[in-house]
Amino acid sequence: MLDSDADQNLGMRKFLAKETPPAELSRFAANRRLEREIRDSFSLRRILGNRVFVKADGGVVTLRGSLRDEEERCLAVETVASVSGVSEVVDELILGDRSQVGSSSALVATIYVRLLSKANVGLEAVSIEDQSGVILVKGVVDNPVRKLLIETLILETKGVSSLKNELRVDPLAIGETATESVDDASITGMVRSALKSAGLHAEIRIYNGLIVLSGVAADLAERSMIGAIAQSFRGVRWVTNEMSVRRGELPYA
Repeated sequence: MLDSDADQNLGMRKFLAKETPPAELSRFAANRRLEREIRDSFSLRRILGNRVFVKADGGVVTLRGSLRDEEERCLAVETVASVSGVSEVVDELILGDRSQVGSSSALVATIYVRLLSKANVGLEAVSIEDQSGVILVKGVVDNPVRKLLIETLILETKGVSSLKNELRVDPLAIGETATESVDDASITGMVRSALKSAGLHAEIRIYNGLIVLSGVAADLAERSMIGAIAQSFRGVRWVTNEMSVRRGELPYA
């Protein structure tokens, strides 16, 4: 009889090595590594709060769990599809946690998600209170531009009727921005999700936060809008817009 957990683990490894073909063991290990990489992505871990369950099988990844709305579903699917090694995403996500949909806590959570992903604001930076659709936001930010961005993002959130902005600006403030790095798959997922919501499309190549956009835009205004959307997300260091325009206008850099 094995006496300890270590002995039991050793015994199990010997059993698996004896009973399971090496190729099957290698496939199992590869699937677990891919699952771990997906779960550790910024989007699934920080924005979606580990509410997505991931199962990988040879590059085919199945997603299960309950999300608040189509925006969260799109973010999850697009992020996972952007992870290296993923060949197909099977979407079995359920929308509408009935305990949250339409509730005050759901609206506040949605706002926090937007601030975290688009304004580089950590959850500890501001406090948000929902007063029947009237949002009260307090805290300290480091510059007036960030204050204006927070205000704009909140007012653009569905369910918000008005805003009481009590944010203070202090250039010497510390700790008000989120400093955690964002992986390329999460950035790609956030940009693609935003473009889909706006009825837009672009091919995206990314390396270490440097984005190259390609494809065809309807006109110069759409091309510019796509570039601005891509640039707006946390973790994006630079955007090179190589999109052409459909109507014969000359694109500009």
